[in-house]
Amino acid sequence: MKQKGYSLHIGLNAVDPKKYNDWNGQLFGCENDVAIYKTIATQAKFENITTLLTQKATSHNVLAELKKAATDLKEGDMLLISYSGHGGTVADENGDEDDLQDETWCLYDRQLIDDELFEAFKDFKAGVRILMFSDSCHSGTVSRFVPGSNKALTEQMRAEQEIENTYTRLGYRSRLVPKEIQPKINAAQEKVLQPIKERPPVFKKDINASVMLFAACQDNESARELGENGVFSATLKKIIKAGLFDEVSDYKSLYKKILSVIPKVQKPNLFVYGKSQGAFNAYPPFSIDGKAKVKISFTSSATGKKKVKKTPAAETLLIDTGKKLLTGRSKGKSRPAEIQVLQTERAAIKTSEHPWDKAYETYFNRKKSKQPVVFVEPDIKSVFIREPEIKISRDSTNNYLANWPKPQPSPNEFIWHLDDEHSQLRKASDEVEQKLKRDKRSSETIRIGHVDTGYLPGHPSIPRNLLKDMGVSFWKDEFGINKGIDQLNTGTIAEQDGHGTATLALLAGNTIAAADAYAGYSGDVGAIPFAEVIPIRICDTVFNAFNANDVARGIEYAVENGCEVVTMSMAGYPTREVAKAVNMAYEKGIVVVTAAGNNFVKGLGKLSPKAVLYPARFDRVIAATGACYDHMPYDVDAPRDVMKARSEGGEFMQGSWGPQSAMNKAIAAYTPNVPWASYDKPYTFSKAGGGTSSATPQVAATAALWLLYHRDELSGFTGKNAWKKVEAVRKAMYATANKAYPYYKKYYGNGIIRAFDALNYIDLNDLAPSREARVFFFGIIPFIGTWIRSKEKGRAAVSAQQDSTLNEMISLELMQVVYQDESLMDYAEVIEFEDADGGAFLQDKAAREKFFNKIKASPYASEFLKSVLVADAPEKRIRAKAKPKSKTKAAIKKKKR
Repeated sequence: MKQKGYSLHIGLNAVDPKKYNDWNGQLFGCENDVAIYKTIATQAKFENITTLLTQKATSHNVLAELKKAATDLKEGDMLLISYSGHGGTVADENGDEDDLQDETWCLYDRQLIDDELFEAFKDFKAGVRILMFSDSCHSGTVSRFVPGSNKALTEQMRAEQEIENTYTRLGYRSRLVPKEIQPKINAAQEKVLQPIKERPPVFKKDINASVMLFAACQDNESARELGENGVFSATLKKIIKAGLFDEVSDYKSLYKKILSVIPKVQKPNLFVYGKSQGAFNAYPPFSIDGKAKVKISFTSSATGKKKVKKTPAAETLLIDTGKKLLTGRSKGKSRPAEIQVLQTERAAIKTSEHPWDKAYETYFNRKKSKQPVVFVEPDIKSVFIREPEIKISRDSTNNYLANWPKPQPSPNEFIWHLDDEHSQLRKASDEVEQKLKRDKRSSETIRIGHVDTGYLPGHPSIPRNLLKDMGVSFWKDEFGINKGIDQLNTGTIAEQDGHGTATLALLAGNTIAAADAYAGYSGDVGAIPFAEVIPIRICDTVFNAFNANDVARGIEYAVENGCEVVTMSMAGYPTREVAKAVNMAYEKGIVVVTAAGNNFVKGLGKLSPKAVLYPARFDRVIAATGACYDHMPYDVDAPRDVMKARSEGGEFMQGSWGPQSAMNKAIAAYTPNVPWASYDKPYTFSKAGGGTSSATPQVAATAALWLLYHRDELSGFTGKNAWKKVEAVRKAMYATANKAYPYYKKYYGNGIIRAFDALNYIDLNDLAPSREARVFFFGIIPFIGTWIRSKEKGRAAVSAQQDSTLNEMISLELMQVVYQDESLMDYAEVIEFEDADGGAFLQDKAAREKFFNKIKASPYASEFLKSVLVADAPEKRIRAKAKPKSKTKAAIKKKKR
């Protein structure tokens, strides 16, 4: 008899608030997940396919479908079940759970307890295969037959909300019922759930069928969705679309493939139980008869994917009032005069509001009410979701990234990036110390602001002149409490504890013993080990989930507290708040060095543009790019002879560069395969340090050494001429950089640092100020609608073309959309935003329409931005504007449309 296949696919983007104590359980990707599994079932020739979406996904309907399948299916038949939705817990009343909690699926009308699920499975005949995919929270525990499964679950659950806060900032949405809401839901559903909880438990011996569960996460994790699908379901789809499914022979190999591809925000589980556990052995995945591989393909028509609204990540608005505040003076060497910073007010953004639409509304309302307002922008979070910046082995083996050039064995292998053949930083550092001794200034030093994740106090590389008491944190609510210390083991999987410690070690790391190094090295780790360093903590994750306001405050804090150089091994979206801080620092003569950014050539992490990111893209910042051990670009597409095929992992990461204008003030330093301070490995330093995160401290150290070496010559550059110090050091660094690579301008900007050579170069003539840091796309102005009317009834129309602030706000949002939307990221690599002719490509009608249509289709763009972009050629609108002005309001409105 022919074997049959039934399938049941459950997806809930919401639950009934009336049954869940006014909680609607909103999600966005669950119904889209159903489309994935339905496509699989259809192409695998399942003959009875049922989908239960949101309101149809009730406990009655689910249990009825399971009962029908149990009646119809016989030995050799197969039931495929998928569930996407929230997961919850209720108190265990029948004593079958180690943690005294029963897990639940949150169906539309009530929670379905796992006891009910297993009661339903008990009714299936021997030899029936039940294959489940549960993309929900606590899906790892919707099985009672996991050895030693849940003893620590209760304690772990208490930490989950803190973990979720971080993931929410990164753009992930949890499928876990919030812990503060769960008790209220349970109380509301107690009458219907209590009798179910008291039923006798079903044990393994009672289930005749074979059950295989693919669970989206571990017991101590949460399943999450990102964008249009659950992370787990999206991974399964990606494996199939990428052709990796062809490499899968059975369910175990499918599980291993999922583990290798899924982002490291959660780790799936695989469980098998029931009397007929061997029923799945060696079967090709999704095959009903087990004889032939199932061929599956995904198209938009096949999946019926629904678009999910995406918006920029921001919780508050930053309102520049134009008022200035005087900051207090700090104690310590090289303290500055009083610093003026612009006062910024904040306003909350509701989750239902697009941050930029709220910004425009606030701007118009404040102008109307004559409240002080110079500019309004969301406090945007840079959330490039990707793999960690460096690939560090999780086992006991300490290896270089095998497919990038690695240093040759030598006494200085550990610090190869500092040697004379490369950056010359060790030689330059020794020369500066010797000069200070010759000049009887041995106690003199330089202060550097280190903007990162903070530091781990116990690491042996912590700089000997780390100014711990001046440390500060602008992350979350830590200001005034945390003095720049990285918060170890917060439970956030996305977090790479010690990122700041690692970059700090490269900058000014202390003397270490051979036991803490590798290759037999002992000595100073850092490029400028005698520098004073202030730890400034702005985030705790390498996913670049930092607020614009926190970055700006970090730079301002460094300037206020006497730093002459600021280094930040991070990069993100353009923001005006950071641009203001960069300008303030530059005008005070402070050198700001930031990472150009990283991108991935393949994999789930390819979610950032190849172009230089911000603030490195500002002319007043030195952008740190990457060069390898062999002096070749940190880029897989760069012309070279020694590049090999890349393997999965950190070796797909490369440096960012371009467009050309962004490279004018860039310079390279060495990465990858530099020492990276570790805290949770059998070794103190990994060999696999990489990313422009590793290059940035080297560039900053080069600038700091030069400033200290030439302090006397620079003493006249004060007040309004302080900026000349920045230009003088850059001139020396650029003039002496290694330019041997024929395409250095494209990949490096001005070459690769040669710190000692730079010390011997000083030319203070013809210093010109760099272009002010601005977030402005000049080329878009002719294509902004002439008349803009707010949604507020009765307010007079305003002229966008006459409102420079509004133009700047529109420009900034458009730039952020280009950097956020994957379909637009290629534009970031070619548009010269800051140049007057940077929008020349818009003069071509076809190119203009293509660009504008992408903006208008982007889920990241506000409705206001979409409404003001006009595709008419500027000259047409100019001629229209030249007509007589005797127009009625209706005519003006008609013209606008």
